[in-house]
Amino acid sequence: MFKLALQDIWGGLSKYQYWCYMAWQEIVIRYRRSVLGPFWITASTAIYIIAISVIFSALFNQDIKHYLLYMTLGILTWNFMSQCIVESTDAFIANAGFIKQVPLEKSVFIYQTIMRNVYFFLHNFILIVICLTFLESKITIYGVSKSIFGFGILVVNLTAFSFLLATICTRFMDLRQIIYSVIQIVFMVTPIMWIPNEGMRKRAFIIDYNPVFHFIDFIRRPLLPDSFPVAITQPNFRFIVIFTFVNLCMSFLVFAKSRRNIAYWV
Repeated sequence: MFKLALQDIWGGLSKYQYWCYMAWQEIVIRYRRSVLGPFWITASTAIYIIAISVIFSALFNQDIKHYLLYMTLGILTWNFMSQCIVESTDAFIANAGFIKQVPLEKSVFIYQTIMRNVYFFLHNFILIVICLTFLESKITIYGVSKSIFGFGILVVNLTAFSFLLATICTRFMDLRQIIYSVIQIVFMVTPIMWIPNEGMRKRAFIIDYNPVFHFIDFIRRPLLPDSFPVAITQPNFRFIVIFTFVNLCMSFLVFAKSRRNIAYWV
């Protein structure tokens, strides 16, 4: 059981040319008749970030240049995370025809989902480059390397978590609606648009045990200027390592035990 699951995961990885191409083709087909293509998402995201930054920087009495960078890094990372999670719930169901008729590793559809959202993130990356270039930021080799490393760990966790969600949501389809609601709640309690300050210290547990905060701030914090307000808590790398280990083990266990039944559930 576990050996077959490992073979599926590794076999899917070895077909990277297939799932990279299929992920790109999905984007091409979706925006075939669009003038800007996927850059429409970039444009709409830019408008949203600027509008919210202007309002919230005034409410929190923050420098607009600081807050715009804070918002851009937070929103783009969150969008990537939430889209991966939402789309992973439908990864096997949307490819039911392939799963039933083509002898292809099931992990391929998970990698395809993650890669599609990586492409979208790279389209939006131009916003981060603009903010880092024209706004006050802290660009050092160490800071950039740490952010890239953090993003790599995030991709690994999202891939593993997608195996878990895709499997259980294929078996219990009603869970997808619950997950959508949970994502909205997580967005509200995570410091993405708001900045945690000393007045929130009594409720710091909302942040301390929030893995989304640790991942986002681990990527975002090294690029913020030294003059940016220090949060009441900092991203904990030990927490990220422990969460990653638990996530990998739990996701692999669920996928390994359910892998052979997926074809019947879809």
